[in-house]
Amino acid sequence: MTVTCQHCGTNAPANRTMCPECRRRMHAAETSDRSAATALPTYAAPVVAPASAPVSAPAFVSTPATAVPTRFGVALGLSVAVAILGVVAWEVLAQAANMRSALVGFGVAAGIAAVMRTFAPGDRRGAPAIVVLTAVSSLAGLLASQYAMVADALHIGFFDAVQLVPTSKIPELMKTGTSAMTWIVMAASVYAGFAFSRRLAVETPQPPVTAPVPAVAPEQS
Repeated sequence: MTVTCQHCGTNAPANRTMCPECRRRMHAAETSDRSAATALPTYAAPVVAPASAPVSAPAFVSTPATAVPTRFGVALGLSVAVAILGVVAWEVLAQAANMRSALVGFGVAAGIAAVMRTFAPGDRRGAPAIVVLTAVSSLAGLLASQYAMVADALHIGFFDAVQLVPTSKIPELMKTGTSAMTWIVMAASVYAGFAFSRRLAVETPQPPVTAPVPAVAPEQS
């Protein structure tokens, strides 16, 4: 390899630092070999990532729907209390006004439905509870009003009349002094309880449904 003097253009060996013609210092960086002087740019070899397993479509994990929380025990206790109040209303009206008012059953059905709607809106046991408690309250109320009529007729106390009438005579006592209209109104009140229970089933809030969450696949190392 030779070195070209930048002053006079003389070629000299690469180990020479002084030009043999003009006696001036030469730069060792400049060479006569233009192809050697012009360095080609170098490029780093591309890094090829190792082959990994094919990535499948993200799987979706659906969050299970949670049921609406209810307090059926509290609702049932309050519903029984409403039914008992209906029986008391039958007995009070019989003693105070000497009348049998089967319309009390409608109030009992509406009251029990309101209790179930408040405390157990999503519980399926609420619908049959409304119907059963309305029917039991109506029958027990009619029986209480009959005892009250007997007590008023004999001028004795209510509980004395209960003890006076034997258990075997209760079916006959239930029919004494009642008309077909009384039983029709009682049946209508039970049907009203059934209608309230159906409306309660329609108004039952649905459990919240969350959107599916995509499962994140683990990163390939």
